[in-house]
Amino acid sequence: MEDKFCVLDTNVIVYALNQHSPQHPFVHQCMDQLKEKGYRFCITEQILREVLVVVTQSRNLQKPLDPESAKDFGTKLLHKFVFLPSNNLSRVNLLDLIENHRLQGRCIHDANIVAVMTAHQVKNLFTFNTKDFLRFRKISLINIPH
Repeated sequence: MEDKFCVLDTNVIVYALNQHSPQHPFVHQCMDQLKEKGYRFCITEQILREVLVVVTQSRNLQKPLDPESAKDFGTKLLHKFVFLPSNNLSRVNLLDLIENHRLQGRCIHDANIVAVMTAHQVKNLFTFNTKDFLRFRKISLINIPH
């Protein structure tokens, strides 16, 4: 893949979906600007899984999705975005990132996103959690001013 692909982190997708979020209009504005620049949006299977967790939990939404609606919603995401599956290279990348960055605990989830991105040669990540990804030099963070 080339540089015009961009992975959307879970928080970006959730803000884009939640019209009541203060970040909602800003996320749509940023996504529109990226589309105008020719970017195509991607998700990993981890991000798909995380989004489905958010939209099916009552602590996150007043009306969480039931399992059938969650399946339909997940299918729509898979059709809307370029899907980056985990593969053997991403698993090797993850283990290398854990060793090279001396990772432990929850930050391994972030490293997994980076591992899948690099396996698919995608360099750009749109996230609100930029501090979680600064250590990973092989990717570029889409700058989001707060």
